[in-house]
Amino acid sequence: MANTITATMASEVLGLSRMRVNQLINEGKLPAQRVGKYWLLDEDSVLQMAAERNGYVYHDGCLYMLLGEAMPDDSGGYVADALRKGDERDEDGYVPLYRATWAAPDDGDADVIDWAMPDDVEQYDYVDMSVPSPDDQIWEDARRLSRWGKYPATYSANVRRVTSLPNALLAKLDARDIAALVDAFRDAYHEGDEAGRSRNGKEPR
Repeated sequence: MANTITATMASEVLGLSRMRVNQLINEGKLPAQRVGKYWLLDEDSVLQMAAERNGYVYHDGCLYMLLGEAMPDDSGGYVADALRKGDERDEDGYVPLYRATWAAPDDGDADVIDWAMPDDVEQYDYVDMSVPSPDDQIWEDARRLSRWGKYPATYSANVRRVTSLPNALLAKLDARDIAALVDAFRDAYHEGDEAGRSRNGKEPR
């Protein structure tokens, strides 16, 4: 294993207890090797599991949050904009914007793509994140509380709707308020989509 971390570090990354991490090691779900009385785990495997558990995608040692659904590109693959977990705003409020890409599947079947692991991620722009809002921890807590927090594209789309609210109102919201608004926006827009499909003679999904 090229890069390793301790079981304690893995439990913090995954948000699991040490006992549960040990269970995953014993079940063969987390590659690890015993060094003395300590377990050393493969860092890439831990980060990949963290991505799958928390609704991120994983590439080259980093976690990314998609800003929308992956869309087909001209090559037959798929592409989506993303933000890298841990990036901080610069003095003007901008953070790097990345493009995640998935290669075209050999048989054209998108169901075989591992959406949690893009084939490539590269920075191509910056995005303005200077909108005054509650601190980042509140937004992270809200994601965990939201019914849609484990679906990055859906959650991100509705977070953007929440951040369009007046700044004076945003400053008064706690994590539960934000999660409730995200869920309400999603339900309202989804019901609107269903009504539109019904008016067009299509069955709602």
